[in-house]
Amino acid sequence: MLGLEENKDLIRRYTQAVFDEGDVDRYLAPDFFNHVTGRSGTEDFKRLAPSFRGAPGSGRSARSPAV
Repeated sequence: MLGLEENKDLIRRYTQAVFDEGDVDRYLAPDFFNHVTGRSGTEDFKRLAPSFRGAPGSGRSARSPAV
């Protein structure tokens, strides 16, 4: 079982890879089901992931300072 700091680091790496770098295939199975859109597969999520980033030109990433 991971400790608190290891969990925080895992979430930071996941968030950066998926939302900032678009590395969805590394973390989601090919048959991933998106309960928000009701679609299967990673292509739908790849289109949605960039919308979770900061506003254009804000210099912000999806990484949460609360983690």
